[in-house]
Amino acid sequence: MLKTAVHEVGHTVVALSVGRIINSVSAQTLINYNADGGISYYRLDDSIMKEKDYLDEVIINLSGRAAEVLLFQKDGVSKNYVDDAFQAKREIEKMFHKFPNNHYLQQRDGNKTKATKDVLDYCYNEIKKINQS
Repeated sequence: MLKTAVHEVGHTVVALSVGRIINSVSAQTLINYNADGGISYYRLDDSIMKEKDYLDEVIINLSGRAAEVLLFQKDGVSKNYVDDAFQAKREIEKMFHKFPNNHYLQQRDGNKTKATKDVLDYCYNEIKKINQS
């Protein structure tokens, strides 16, 4: 349960640091969602989101696992983070769709797989900066 709490607090701290409004945080078994915890926050509507907003969403989605690594020097097995990774990649896809000329895709000549990896690397580095501050 401690690991779940740290994971959800990681999402929460980062969501707050990028200006999101938190509705609730839970570190208990959520049977209906097949999860051990969750965070509910105000997400901007896609119609008004800028590229940075999508990057912030990716950062929020990846920050739970990063918090575990920061505190415990390790995380769980990757299957524990399938939903977070799925959500992060979904935000990247939305960003690529809305901003097809963004610099990540331009750097990789439109190769979405490589551009996605670049976005994930960038976002993990941003999480490290947030965690160190």
